[in-house]
Amino acid sequence: MSKILSNLARGTTTFQEKSAITMTTILAVVFGGYFALVLAVVAETQDRDVAYTGLLIAAAVIVTILAATSHLFLALVFRSQANAHDERDWLVGLRSERIAGYVLALGVCAGIGLAIAQVDAFWIAQALIASFVAAEVLEGIVKVVLYRRSA
Repeated sequence: MSKILSNLARGTTTFQEKSAITMTTILAVVFGGYFALVLAVVAETQDRDVAYTGLLIAAAVIVTILAATSHLFLALVFRSQANAHDERDWLVGLRSERIAGYVLALGVCAGIGLAIAQVDAFWIAQALIASFVAAEVLEGIVKVVLYRRSA
Protein backbone atom coordinates (compact mmCIF):
# COMPACT_ATOMS: atom_id res chain seq x y z
CA MET A 1 0.00 0.00 0.00
CA SER A 2 2.84 2.39 0.79
CA LYS A 3 4.30 1.73 -2.67
CA ILE A 4 1.01 2.75 -4.27
CA LEU A 5 0.85 5.93 -2.17
CA SER A 6 4.47 6.83 -2.96
CA ASN A 7 3.80 6.28 -6.69
CA LEU A 8 0.75 8.54 -6.44
CA ALA A 9 2.85 11.23 -4.79
CA ARG A 10 5.57 10.98 -7.45
CA GLY A 11 3.03 11.03 -10.28
CA THR A 12 4.03 7.70 -11.85
CA THR A 13 0.49 6.34 -11.92
CA THR A 14 -1.80 6.55 -14.93
CA PHE A 15 -5.15 8.30 -14.81
CA GLN A 16 -6.92 4.94 -15.09
CA GLU A 17 -4.97 3.60 -12.11
CA LYS A 18 -5.85 6.68 -10.06
CA SER A 19 -9.47 6.19 -11.04
CA ALA A 20 -9.36 2.52 -10.00
CA ILE A 21 -7.79 3.37 -6.64
CA THR A 22 -10.40 6.07 -6.03
CA MET A 23 -13.41 3.95 -6.97
CA THR A 24 -12.18 0.90 -5.06
CA THR A 25 -11.70 3.00 -1.94
CA ILE A 26 -15.10 4.65 -2.28
CA LEU A 27 -16.88 1.33 -2.80
CA ALA A 28 -15.05 -0.38 0.04
CA VAL A 29 -15.72 2.43 2.53
CA VAL A 30 -19.37 3.14 1.63
CA PHE A 31 -20.47 -0.46 1.27
CA GLY A 32 -18.37 -1.51 4.24
CA GLY A 33 -20.49 0.92 6.26
CA TYR A 34 -23.65 -0.31 4.55
CA PHE A 35 -22.97 -3.95 5.41
CA ALA A 36 -21.89 -3.05 8.95
CA LEU A 37 -25.23 -1.30 9.50
CA VAL A 38 -27.37 -3.83 7.68
CA LEU A 39 -25.89 -6.96 9.22
CA ALA A 40 -25.50 -5.59 12.74
CA VAL A 41 -28.67 -3.51 13.15
CA VAL A 42 -31.16 -3.95 10.31
CA ALA A 43 -31.01 -7.76 10.13
CA GLU A 44 -32.51 -7.95 13.62
CA THR A 45 -35.49 -5.66 12.96
CA GLN A 46 -38.98 -6.74 11.96
CA ASP A 47 -39.23 -4.36 9.00
CA ARG A 48 -35.77 -5.06 7.58
CA ASP A 49 -36.85 -5.12 3.92
CA VAL A 50 -37.88 -1.47 4.07
CA ALA A 51 -34.87 -0.48 6.19
CA TYR A 52 -32.22 -2.07 3.96
CA THR A 53 -33.84 -0.62 0.84
CA GLY A 54 -33.47 2.90 2.22
CA LEU A 55 -29.87 2.24 3.24
CA LEU A 56 -29.07 0.74 -0.17
CA ILE A 57 -30.49 3.76 -1.97
CA ALA A 58 -28.52 6.07 0.34
CA ALA A 59 -25.32 4.08 -0.28
CA ALA A 60 -25.86 4.21 -4.05
CA VAL A 61 -26.43 7.97 -3.96
CA ILE A 62 -23.34 8.51 -1.80
CA VAL A 63 -21.20 6.37 -4.13
CA THR A 64 -22.51 8.26 -7.15
CA ILE A 65 -21.80 11.67 -5.63
CA LEU A 66 -18.35 10.67 -4.39
CA ALA A 67 -17.44 9.03 -7.71
CA ALA A 68 -18.52 12.05 -9.75
CA THR A 69 -16.77 14.48 -7.43
CA SER A 70 -13.54 12.49 -7.22
CA HIS A 71 -13.36 11.92 -10.98
CA LEU A 72 -14.03 15.58 -11.64
CA PHE A 73 -11.22 16.44 -9.24
CA LEU A 74 -8.88 13.89 -10.88
CA ALA A 75 -9.74 15.19 -14.36
CA LEU A 76 -9.03 18.77 -13.31
CA VAL A 77 -5.79 18.01 -11.49
CA PHE A 78 -4.45 15.53 -14.08
CA ARG A 79 -5.85 17.20 -17.20
CA SER A 80 -3.15 15.93 -19.52
CA GLN A 81 -3.68 12.29 -18.50
CA ALA A 82 -7.49 12.28 -18.43
CA ASN A 83 -7.99 11.32 -22.09
CA ALA A 84 -4.77 9.39 -22.61
CA HIS A 85 -5.45 5.71 -23.31
CA ASP A 86 -3.15 3.06 -24.69
CA GLU A 87 -3.26 -0.66 -25.36
CA ARG A 88 -2.11 -1.46 -21.83
CA ASP A 89 -5.19 0.29 -20.41
CA TRP A 90 -7.43 -1.78 -22.64
CA LEU A 91 -5.68 -5.04 -21.69
CA VAL A 92 -5.70 -4.25 -17.97
CA GLY A 93 -9.39 -3.38 -18.16
CA LEU A 94 -10.19 -6.54 -20.07
CA ARG A 95 -8.36 -8.83 -17.65
CA SER A 96 -9.71 -7.18 -14.50
CA GLU A 97 -13.28 -7.22 -15.84
CA ARG A 98 -12.97 -10.91 -16.69
CA ILE A 99 -11.82 -11.79 -13.18
CA ALA A 100 -14.55 -9.62 -11.64
CA GLY A 101 -17.09 -11.32 -13.90
CA TYR A 102 -16.19 -14.69 -12.39
CA VAL A 103 -16.78 -13.35 -8.89
CA LEU A 104 -20.08 -11.78 -9.92
CA ALA A 105 -21.23 -15.01 -11.59
CA LEU A 106 -20.34 -16.99 -8.48
CA GLY A 107 -22.31 -14.54 -6.33
CA VAL A 108 -25.33 -14.69 -8.62
CA CYS A 109 -25.22 -18.49 -8.49
CA ALA A 110 -25.10 -18.25 -4.68
CA GLY A 111 -28.13 -15.95 -4.78
CA ILE A 112 -29.99 -18.39 -7.01
CA GLY A 113 -29.03 -21.20 -4.64
CA LEU A 114 -30.43 -19.22 -1.71
CA ALA A 115 -33.64 -18.63 -3.68
CA ILE A 116 -33.94 -22.34 -4.45
CA ALA A 117 -33.41 -23.08 -0.76
CA GLN A 118 -36.26 -20.62 -0.08
CA VAL A 119 -34.17 -18.38 2.15
CA ASP A 120 -35.69 -15.05 3.19
CA ALA A 121 -35.55 -12.43 0.40
CA PHE A 122 -33.50 -10.14 2.66
CA TRP A 123 -30.57 -12.57 2.68
CA ILE A 124 -30.83 -13.22 -1.06
CA ALA A 125 -30.69 -9.47 -1.70
CA GLN A 126 -27.68 -9.07 0.60
CA ALA A 127 -25.85 -11.93 -1.14
CA LEU A 128 -26.47 -10.35 -4.55
CA ILE A 129 -25.43 -6.88 -3.37
CA ALA A 130 -22.31 -8.32 -1.73
CA SER A 131 -21.37 -10.20 -4.90
CA PHE A 132 -21.73 -7.05 -6.99
CA VAL A 133 -19.65 -4.97 -4.58
CA ALA A 134 -17.04 -7.72 -4.19
CA ALA A 135 -16.71 -8.00 -7.96
CA GLU A 136 -16.25 -4.24 -8.37
CA VAL A 137 -13.74 -3.99 -5.51
CA LEU A 138 -11.81 -6.98 -6.85
CA GLU A 139 -11.79 -5.43 -10.33
CA GLY A 140 -10.22 -2.28 -8.90
CA ILE A 141 -7.63 -4.24 -6.94
CA VAL A 142 -6.71 -6.33 -9.97
CA LYS A 143 -6.36 -3.18 -12.09
CA VAL A 144 -3.99 -1.60 -9.60
CA VAL A 145 -1.94 -4.81 -9.31
CA LEU A 146 -1.71 -5.16 -13.10
CA TYR A 147 -0.71 -1.52 -13.54
CA ARG A 148 1.96 -1.86 -10.85
CA ARG A 149 3.24 -5.07 -12.40
CA SER A 150 3.60 -3.44 -15.81
CA ALA A 151 5.11 -0.20 -14.49
